[in-house]
Amino acid sequence: MTELNVCGFCERPQEEVGRMIAGPETVRICSDCIGRCNLLLTEDSEPVDAIELIDEVLRYADGLPPDLVEEMTLWREGQVVR
Repeated sequence: MTELNVCGFCERPQEEVGRMIAGPETVRICSDCIGRCNLLLTEDSEPVDAIELIDEVLRYADGLPPDLVEEMTLWREGQVVR
């Protein structure tokens, strides 16, 4: 599997998610993540801050790679990850 076939948001391979949308260079997002983003964007028209967005993603963390969930949780708690 190459990095071109991995979602940049959930890090799942194309074989697990179905459709993959390509952006510039190696940027990819799967249809599952697009669906989650659409739900977040249609809930209201107010800007969403990063903390609220992370909380929403963590609420639906089933199926996400554990290291990604851990990294998001650490970021949410204000700890520098990278």
